[in-house]
Amino acid sequence: MVPARGPAVGMALLVAALLINAGLALYNIPDVATSVQWVSHTNEVLGKLEAVLSSLTDAETAQRGYLYMSPRFACAVASFWAAALAYQRTASVALAGTPSP
Repeated sequence: MVPARGPAVGMALLVAALLINAGLALYNIPDVATSVQWVSHTNEVLGKLEAVLSSLTDAETAQRGYLYMSPRFACAVASFWAAALAYQRTASVALAGTPSP
């Protein structure tokens, strides 16, 4: 009686597929690491832009209050300049184009 080769061939194909999958996974690890760094950089820039937008909104509100009410809002107008500087720093980080490690 001749032994069946079907299970042995099936097992060999499964092992070959597993080895090919492992090789492809190892090949793609650097690309995944780079993608993770870019996602981190993007999230950092988005967080800074949200903070800048909040500061600019506060400064706009303070300027409107200063123009309509009285000089007691003068210190809030100074926050406009702080927001403008924060925007400049955020823009320089965003335009640098290098993700943080």
